[in-house]
Amino acid sequence: MDLTIAVTGAGSELQGVGRAPDGRAVFVPGALPGETVSCRVLEEKERYLTARLLQVGTASPRRRLSPCPYAGQCGGCTALHMDYEYSLDLKRERVEQALRRIGGIEAPVVSPVLGAAEPFRGRNKAEYAIAEGRIGLRQAGSREIVEIRDCLAQHPLSIQAMRRVRAWLKNAPAFTGYLVTRVNGSGELMCILSGDRLPDITGLPDILPSLVSLYTCRLASRPAHALYGHCTLVWGAEKLRDTLCGLSFDLHPQSFFQVNRAQAERLYGAALEMARLEPSEAMLDAYCGVGTITLCMAKRCASALGVEILEPAVRDAILNARLNGLSHKTTFHCADAAKLLPSLLSTGDQVDVVVLDPPRKGVDQSLTRALLASGVPRIVYVSCDPATLARDIGRLSPMYRLERVQPVDMFPWTGHVETVCLLKHITRKRA
Repeated sequence: MDLTIAVTGAGSELQGVGRAPDGRAVFVPGALPGETVSCRVLEEKERYLTARLLQVGTASPRRRLSPCPYAGQCGGCTALHMDYEYSLDLKRERVEQALRRIGGIEAPVVSPVLGAAEPFRGRNKAEYAIAEGRIGLRQAGSREIVEIRDCLAQHPLSIQAMRRVRAWLKNAPAFTGYLVTRVNGSGELMCILSGDRLPDITGLPDILPSLVSLYTCRLASRPAHALYGHCTLVWGAEKLRDTLCGLSFDLHPQSFFQVNRAQAERLYGAALEMARLEPSEAMLDAYCGVGTITLCMAKRCASALGVEILEPAVRDAILNARLNGLSHKTTFHCADAAKLLPSLLSTGDQVDVVVLDPPRKGVDQSLTRALLASGVPRIVYVSCDPATLARDIGRLSPMYRLERVQPVDMFPWTGHVETVCLLKHITRKRA
């Protein structure tokens, strides 16, 4: 079924949204608000339709020619057809709408999104899919591989490694799995080849310039991601050292680390500024990962406690604290934050700021209840999903007032947006 619709809004992936004649929403990737477009319906649901863009009638002045030859094919960038500033405007609107509609905030004041000074080549980690001698990115909405020569989101060293591995795959055409690359700020490369049946890769270091660490990862059954399994060092250094906010971090293949260094520093800078920690104060970091936020905060306060459920991440956090001379100020627990923090907060120990940096699913309700009962003066919430952020702020609203909202564009040209929020206990006076 073909339709001609007026596009009046944007969805969570920055796709155009209009209305079908029967009133159902129509989601059209590649369409922009203010345009009239022809589209072909691909899927019908009770409340909405998804469609493929056929032709733009009335074009938006914010439309531009995509610089990527793979736009619309791979499942990555979804906003290359619009100018960068407009993509930031749409992301700010998404955060504002979520706070209003889901969080119940009547008139949320959302600051303009902190965009990237250079919105291309900013990512320091990549995952390339491999099958039948082919390597590239996943096609949008499928498991098919789009073979690419370049990706404008990735560091040039990552692209170079992908091309070299493509040539090497001629000797291993039956291999199915992934190539994962990390590039640090010094231009050093870590590569991980993952799969369930791994070929001999002893010759790879000879063809990969800038390589300092090479791993294999034997994937577990039904892997949840490209490194879901056991990693083994094959060649070079055990860890890759990188820097963030003036701190050093040693990273294993499975360590979580922000993939856009420049924007991560702006994100953490906003969190630090909102926390307003004094030298005598104490902070608690839920979902602390390898300790990036915990250590950034520890430089400003008397003590910092980090909680993380993944044991390898906690081990890295302890080592990173030692590496940066902050062990005397930091403590890390391997535990489920939702289970441990209620007991920690109920002991009466000094906690002046709680930092929440949860996964996409947001904060567990048991932790929310503990925060409501704790009386902690300030909460800094770092979110990767506006919907769960808004839900959690709504749940905290009986005792906490939303003071500031600062979105950050960690993933240019996509629908993703990170947001830092400051919440203050309502029984305390405004600073």
